[in-house]
Amino acid sequence: MPANPEKPFCYWFGPTNAHRSWSAGSGKKLWTIDPDDLKGKMPAYLPDVPEVREDLASWTTEFAGMEIALRLGLWQTSQV
Repeated sequence: MPANPEKPFCYWFGPTNAHRSWSAGSGKKLWTIDPDDLKGKMPAYLPDVPEVREDLASWTTEFAGMEIALRLGLWQTSQV
């Protein structure tokens, strides 16, 4: 579809990756992010304990997947 300056274009990106159910060990299993690598690097407002590091590693992997999808979407819209 060729671009038409007379007709505005809207692209809505609504990912749900970061709104995931928790799955123990998914960060390490899917993206090889070891929760122990986050030890001492946690934000000050989060406790630096194994359970929280594991959840943050899992959330980080979901966010990385969302970023890949966003980049692909941006590339696709640039092809219009």
